[in-house]
Amino acid sequence: MTSRERVLSAIAHKEPDRVPVDMGATPSSGISAIAYSNLLKYLGRTDLPVQIYDVVQQLAQPDLSIIDQFGIDVLDIGRTFNVSPSDWQETILANGDKALYPAWFNPVEQPNGSWHCYDTDGKRLLAMMPKGATFFDQSYFPYVDGYPDSYDGLDEEMGRVLWSRYVHSPWDHAADDGFWEQLRTNALHLRETTDKALMIVCGCNLFEWGTFLRRMDNFLMDLLCDPDQVERVLDELLERHLATLEKVCASVGDIVDIIRFGDDLGMTTGPFMDPDTYKTLFKPRHKQLCDYVKSHSQMHTFIHSCGSISSLMPHMIEAGIEVFNPVQTNAVDMSPEFLKKEFGQDCTFWGGGVETVGTLNNGTPTQVREQVLERLERIGLSTGLRHCVSTGPLLLHPDWKMDMVRVGMLGYGFSVSAEAADRMGLHPIMRWCAKIVSVMELDKNESISYARLYQTAGREKIAVISAGYADGYSRCFSNCAPILLHDQLVTECGKICMDFSMANVTNVPDVVPGDEAILLGEGTDRSVRADQLSALIPYGVNGWTTCQISDRVPRIYIYDGKVVTIRMRYALNTAENGTEQSDGSELPGQLNG
Repeated sequence: MTSRERVLSAIAHKEPDRVPVDMGATPSSGISAIAYSNLLKYLGRTDLPVQIYDVVQQLAQPDLSIIDQFGIDVLDIGRTFNVSPSDWQETILANGDKALYPAWFNPVEQPNGSWHCYDTDGKRLLAMMPKGATFFDQSYFPYVDGYPDSYDGLDEEMGRVLWSRYVHSPWDHAADDGFWEQLRTNALHLRETTDKALMIVCGCNLFEWGTFLRRMDNFLMDLLCDPDQVERVLDELLERHLATLEKVCASVGDIVDIIRFGDDLGMTTGPFMDPDTYKTLFKPRHKQLCDYVKSHSQMHTFIHSCGSISSLMPHMIEAGIEVFNPVQTNAVDMSPEFLKKEFGQDCTFWGGGVETVGTLNNGTPTQVREQVLERLERIGLSTGLRHCVSTGPLLLHPDWKMDMVRVGMLGYGFSVSAEAADRMGLHPIMRWCAKIVSVMELDKNESISYARLYQTAGREKIAVISAGYADGYSRCFSNCAPILLHDQLVTECGKICMDFSMANVTNVPDVVPGDEAILLGEGTDRSVRADQLSALIPYGVNGWTTCQISDRVPRIYIYDGKVVTIRMRYALNTAENGTEQSDGSELPGQLNG
């Protein structure tokens, strides 16, 4: 399955080939800048920037190479904006690590180390982040003292609320000329260049915008004491949300797979409101939003809603919500088994695979892994054979082995590097040899092989070796790979051919045709290591080097100093000494027999 097929299968309640994985497709499923910085350091990828695309919540935008490394299945189309170095400026995270802010974000550091964000007048405080904190708090609530008589100024006041004023991409470009056309162009490019499912984050918050405008305490009282004013402001918000959805659906509704709404309706102990209040005030408006999306696009509806919301979920599903996130399973009445039993046939859970406020941030890797597997089994998903380790993790973390392991490089006595192999006590058992087929003495300025990449610096002795790129000896090794001959290291010279390679053996005495050249493996005192060859290949790893050796290279298996098996693609002679050889049926007709 492609990533897109995997995600859409899960939403359609068809079991995919594996559980889809998300990291960073929405701010609600993202990674904090500090955590991402730590991850890059752990992976040895400090060459990658920490781009804080959501400045309010201090969230990082994962690099596409990290997305691919972790098998992430979903992309936010907002990542296609702010792609130039000039779109970013340097900042320092609370832990002292370097990071980047969008160029338009300019908080003001205070004498006490906190950060303030001011309105255009430089006086009204809109948001602040205390020293050492990891997100900005809202400081300005437009209607904290009461509802206005007219909502003529609502757009301006919404623009002062930090969630709108300091919005993440792509919406930080929404006022640009040609934004909607650019959004479509960018989304089409993602669709054509990746197999990931595509997400657009669209907000359309109703309850939350009430709290942004009135402040949480006031708006919660309003739900019970002043529902008419609540309905009035919700209608104003709905009008604006539908206008945005009209543009979103027209621009990318036929390209994007999922649209993400947001409305945090729950606390750990229960919902912010009783089901009847939700049914009266919010359900009809959520239904209008979902109905518009479903009738004007191909997008599936996704809502981020924290806390205990199980008592509201039947109404939200009826309103048209298909996907729920984050599935906060530590909250009341939000256990995985209960949610699966009550709503598993009616919606998709985007999260809940691990306890995010306990296990994920405080547990060991083993505890996180065990809980994820337990959750998958508890909600009825067959995990089949479970495995996650290759050579390095098996030797360094044997407790990760689960049901089976993959020991590709270990089978040859290799690891990710020579240092790691030494640390693990590994000894290479594989040797790749080829014969010298001719030896030539050339004068100065003679060229060798295709493109004349190598020219002799003086009178030189050049050996031609019976191994080329058709054997898996990469052209990346041209003019640089070490080769062992008579237990002396020489260097490949000239562009590697299909069937042959060359080496400068001027300083190696008595080289004659038929001598053995070691392309990979150990001699008496010297060796050619897999990591040496892998370093010559872009993105090369030791496993790649060994896997590229083609099947036309005979395999000779030795045990206790004796040849026990020879496997070869072609053979013209009768098998001897217990060797296993081809019957020649694969040979071209003119050679068969």
